[in-house]
Amino acid sequence: VFAPTGGGKSTLMLHLLGGLAKFEGIRSYIFDSKEGARFMVETLGGIYQSYDTLKLNPLDVGPDTPGNRHRVYSIFKAMTAGMEPGEDDDAGLSHAIDMAFTMEPPHRTLNEIFVESFARRTTLRKAFARWVVDDKGKVGLSAHVFNAPRDSLGTFLEASHMVGINMNEALDDPVLGPPVVAHISAAISRSAAGNS
Repeated sequence: VFAPTGGGKSTLMLHLLGGLAKFEGIRSYIFDSKEGARFMVETLGGIYQSYDTLKLNPLDVGPDTPGNRHRVYSIFKAMTAGMEPGEDDDAGLSHAIDMAFTMEPPHRTLNEIFVESFARRTTLRKAFARWVVDDKGKVGLSAHVFNAPRDSLGTFLEASHMVGINMNEALDDPVLGPPVVAHISAAISRSAAGNS
């Protein structure tokens, strides 16, 4: 749906989603901005939350399986988007994923694997420094996003037939947005697969 600001895009989409809400088994997930959908989501019996109040951990994906490794790899790639790729990046990401799966939640976090997973003075370490509190206590710009001991997203997505997530901060930041959206999208995919 394309229209200028104030043209009724959100109203139309929410009206359509409201019509779907009367059918059993239909789940709606709304990536919102500026809380434009909050009233309708809550009026229709859904739940609404800002993404930054969710407890997110892209490493809390369950057991060590090829599918879970691929999910983590995809999110890691999104986290490094925009950096100049190094020749050893894939090996470095694989090493980080190997390290992650040696730990069990709640210890399987980016903060926990950072020091041992990413070699000093590499582009990968520099890229991931944004996402962690390092061993010297330096807090990366986005360290608050993906370091929860457990990921609450699956539980949140299952809590209602309609879920709205306010994505202001993530959508305004070209580095933060892709991995947050990738993580939420992967969780929605898992939720949908579990409900079919």
